[in-house]
Amino acid sequence: MAVNVGRGLFRAWIVVTVVWTIGSSLLTYEIMGRDLIRGSFQPMAAYRKPGPYTDAEVFGPFYGLVRSPSAERLTLTFRPVEYEDRTKWENDPKMLIVKMPDESRVFMAVEYNRADRDYIAMQFWDQRWWRRGELAKHAALWSIAPMLALFVVVYSLLWVGRGFKSR
Repeated sequence: MAVNVGRGLFRAWIVVTVVWTIGSSLLTYEIMGRDLIRGSFQPMAAYRKPGPYTDAEVFGPFYGLVRSPSAERLTLTFRPVEYEDRTKWENDPKMLIVKMPDESRVFMAVEYNRADRDYIAMQFWDQRWWRRGELAKHAALWSIAPMLALFVVVYSLLWVGRGFKSR
């Protein structure tokens, strides 16, 4: 009975790849999902003009400085809120927290009117698939790249080893 090292290593690689993919995907979802899916976010405000701003503009009417997202049908982008800001804003009466069905939260200024609040929340919810796609991209990268590297290294060593075989 001849031993086929190449076939055995390939089968071992398949088993390791399946186990690695499942484990790394679950770990990526648990670690990164906390921030990308169930995290806290803030809309990037659309200002009326580029800075710097005068004190009159900063301390003046809110909509004198910031454009209305709903009235102008703006496409909003959201950035994650850092832990330090999140702990401050959770008890800040100037910040409104909108809780989403997927456990994520959106922090926004209370000065936004009702139409803008609803519009911002709707835009955030509509972008959830993009955030989930980002998570899937990271999970795929962590799952596939190491296993491809392992395959290339082991196959290269097997190829070199076969070069020493006598005919």
